[in-house]
Amino acid sequence: MSGATTLEQMLATQAREFEAISGLPVRLEVEDNAQPPGEDRRGATRQARTGAAIFRIVQEALTNAYKHAAATEVQIHLRYQPGGIEVTIRDNGRGLPPDQRGRQEDQRIYSGHGLRGMRERAAEHGGSFELGQAPAGGVQIRVWMPT
Repeated sequence: MSGATTLEQMLATQAREFEAISGLPVRLEVEDNAQPPGEDRRGATRQARTGAAIFRIVQEALTNAYKHAAATEVQIHLRYQPGGIEVTIRDNGRGLPPDQRGRQEDQRIYSGHGLRGMRERAAEHGGSFELGQAPAGGVQIRVWMPT
């Protein structure tokens, strides 16, 4: 996440590479535009770290959808908001087991530590992490990170 590479470009490349390796279609939607970091070096560094954290969270979510969800499609929705970035990753797979729905603490479904790692990565950056059922079935992960 440096130079001229944007978060959208990184996620688009990640989605294409994931599709090529897994055969699982990924649709990326971007809403609004990123705010340029400006001249502030700290702001640029913070934006790069936030983008890298989002990239890794999306990477883990894609891996989980492929390995565990029996999904046939994954959607990534990236939304720039005043003061933050929201990303939602949704698959159309089998969803959460009934005993895991609505639970946030110590989720041990999917890859075990992957969900915990995503939650910790978001918290490290002052963000939030939500895991739940997607509206039409499957799993939905929503992450918000301040910029």
